[in-house]
Amino acid sequence: MYVDKSLSGEVYVCRGTRLIASCALCNNKKITAVHIPSTVEYIGEGLIFGSTNVSQIVVEEGNERYSSGANSNMLVNTEDMKLIALCEDVEMPNDIKIIGKGVFAEHSLKS
Repeated sequence: MYVDKSLSGEVYVCRGTRLIASCALCNNKKITAVHIPSTVEYIGEGLIFGSTNVSQIVVEEGNERYSSGANSNMLVNTEDMKLIALCEDVEMPNDIKIIGKGVFAEHSLKS
């Protein structure tokens, strides 16, 4: 997936996309939401790293590998329950088994 770094607002990954590269949407403070189609089979590390204004991650229903959580505020690989990305102020579910590289790098943790 080629990404235009001038993207802003809500980003809709094209239907039919199967792979999203590592850091595809990183370091873009103009992005506010990411919509991922059911066709995506692989998402690399750091998808939204540094894109601190993303408040919503939506994975289309029917995606067999990824979920965006009950409140569309995180990205989880459901095959191994790996947390890949999250928005601010998220309560992490108990069933997460792996936390991906850099997921908490720009978040303030609260207990």
